[in-house]
Amino acid sequence: MSPFFILSGLFLGWSLGANDAANIFGTAVKTKMVSFRKAAILASIFVVIGSVVSGKGTSLTLVKLGSINAIGGAFTVALCAGITVAWMTKLGLPVSTTQAIIGGIIGWNLFTGSLIEGKELKNIILSWFSSPLLTAIFSFLLFKFLRYFFSKAKLHLLTVDNILREGLIFAGIIGAYTLGANNIANVIGIFIPNFPLREIFIGRFFSIKSDEILLFLGGLSIALGIITYSRRVIDTVGSDIFKLSPLSAFVVVLSESLVLFLFSSKTISNILGFCHLPKIPLVPVSSSHCVVGGVIGIGLAKGVKGMNIKTISKIVFGWVFSPLFTMILTFFLLFFVQNVFKIEVSKVTNYSINGDYIKRLKDEVNIDNLKNIKDKTYNNAYELYRDLKISGIEKKKIKEIIEGARIENIYIEPQKMENFILNQKLKNEQIQRLRDMKGKKFVYRWEIRDYLNRIWDLKKESNKIDDFINYFKN
Repeated sequence: MSPFFILSGLFLGWSLGANDAANIFGTAVKTKMVSFRKAAILASIFVVIGSVVSGKGTSLTLVKLGSINAIGGAFTVALCAGITVAWMTKLGLPVSTTQAIIGGIIGWNLFTGSLIEGKELKNIILSWFSSPLLTAIFSFLLFKFLRYFFSKAKLHLLTVDNILREGLIFAGIIGAYTLGANNIANVIGIFIPNFPLREIFIGRFFSIKSDEILLFLGGLSIALGIITYSRRVIDTVGSDIFKLSPLSAFVVVLSESLVLFLFSSKTISNILGFCHLPKIPLVPVSSSHCVVGGVIGIGLAKGVKGMNIKTISKIVFGWVFSPLFTMILTFFLLFFVQNVFKIEVSKVTNYSINGDYIKRLKDEVNIDNLKNIKDKTYNNAYELYRDLKISGIEKKKIKEIIEGARIENIYIEPQKMENFILNQKLKNEQIQRLRDMKGKKFVYRWEIRDYLNRIWDLKKESNKIDDFINYFKN
C-alpha cells in the first residue's frame, strides 16, 4: 500500500501542532517566562511521548464514529481537515482540529450513505461545550486560590517569579503530553483500520504493533508543526484575548492540561464506572476550546473589563466555521477523488437479514415486521436503516440490527489465528474457544459477534469485534 495516502494525516498533524502549540505554551511565551525555542523543544518531545503511550483510547473512539473503510476516504478526510486548520492557522485563529476532522467524517458519511455512530458523536459534541466550561471553572478557582496563597505567603518577588517559571514549564510539559494523548486521534484515528503496517519484532518477546507505529508517526508530525509554524497562533492566544500575568498563564495551562487528561484517561473513566458514577468519555476534545475557556475564566476572576470581546468573537466564528467548511469540502473532494483519480474512497459494504438472523432477533423485536426485507441485499447502511424504520422497528434497535446484518465474509486462517492468540492476554478456556474457530468462514457480523461473546464480554470491550475482523481481513 502506497505511503502517499498517509501524507494527508501527517499534514493534518503538522497543522494541529502549528495551531495547538499555542494552547500549551502560548501564554508562557507571551509573558516572556519561557523562550519560544525552549517551549517548542519541550512540547515536541512530550507530545510524541503522549501520542505513543496514551493515544490509543481516543483514537478508537474516532474509528468507531465514522467507520471510514477505504484508505482513499481516510486520505481525503484528513486532507480537508488539514487544509481547514492550516488556513485558520494562517489567519492566527486557534480552531479545533477535533471539529475539523469530525466535519470531514460527517462529509464522508453523507457522501457514502453510511450511518454515523450517534452515541460517539453526541459525546464528542457535548465535549465541545463541557471542556471549555470545565476549564473556565478550574481556571477561575485555581487563580483565586493561588492569588490568595501568594498574598498570604509573602514571598520575595524573585522567588515567586522562579516558582511561576518552573510551574509554567511543568504545566507545559503536562499539557504537551495530554495534547498528544488526546488529539493524536484526530491525526491518525481514521487511518488505523485502513493503513495496516507490518508489525516490527524486536527480539523474541517484544514487538511494535501497526497502530503504535502510526501513533509515533502522527506524534512526530505534530512536533514538526510546533517547531516550524506555531508562532502566529501563539500571539493570538498569548496576548490578544486577555493580557495575562505569569500567574494567570500558569493557571490557564494547568487547567487546560487537567481537562485534556480527564478526557484521555481510561483509568479515571474506569474508576468512575466502578463507583457507579457517570464515566468521562474517551473522546478527542479541543485544546483550543480548553485554553480559550481557561483565559475567559481568568478574565472573569479579574473582571471582564480587560477581555477582548472582538477577538473572542473571531475565535468562536472559527469554531463554528471549521467543521461546516470541512464537511462541505470533504463531500465535494470525495467526488473529485473518486471520479477523476479513480481512487476508492469507500468499500461497498453489503447488508442482509437472513432467516437465521431473524430467529435470533425474535426475543428483541416483532419479527413479523422483518418479513418484507428478509434475504434482501442492501448496498449501504442508510438503505437498510430506511426500510427498518418503515417496517416499524424501534429506533433504538435499528442500529444494533444493522451492525449485525453487515456481510463480512471472513475466513479464519489457522496460522493467523495462532498469531492473533499470541498478541492477546487470554485464559486457557478463551484460547481453546478461539482455536475452535480455525478454518471456519463467517458470513455475517452477527455470527462473529455471537461467537466472540463466548470469549469476551463485548458490552465492556466493544472494540474487540472490530479488532478481530480487521485482523483477519487485512
